[in-house]
This record gives sequence, structure tokens and C-alpha cells, in this order.
Amino acid sequence: MDIASAMLEAAYSGAIKSRIKRKVRISFTQLTEYLDYLLENEMLEYDRKTRLYRVTEKGLRFARMYKEIGETINPRTRVI
Repeated sequence: MDIASAMLEAAYSGAIKSRIKRKVRISFTQLTEYLDYLLENEMLEYDRKTRLYRVTEKGLRFARMYKEIGETINPRTRVI
């Protein structure tokens, strides 16, 4: 889930494979597996013309919910 969320964040404004791989710091094998998963589940889309991956509305919803759950489970401590 962490990797999928990081990949969606990396592709938010459009990104090629190498940029996503570099930002998320995963192997090419992992990148391929996660891209396939995110594409199949319609969280990412691929534009053949520009060769960019972009986050879909479904992917944005997932990323927002994932972030909210993470903040609920592990709230940031406030300094007084």
C-alpha cells in the first residue's frame, strides 16, 4: 500500500516510468508489477502519445483515503 500510494503521488502531474521508479526507489520488477496493478484497477492511466502515467480520479480517492487512515492510526504529535 505504501508503494502504491507513493507511485500515485509520483505520477500526480504525469510521469514516465523512470521518474516514478526513481522517486519511489523500487526495482524495475517491482515498478512493472505495481504499474500493472494500478492500471488494471484504474488508479493510473497511460497516455501512449506522451508516454506519461497519470493518476485517475479513482487513484486520487485511494491516495486521499490512504493518507487519512495513516494519519488516524499514527497522528502527528504536537509540540506545545
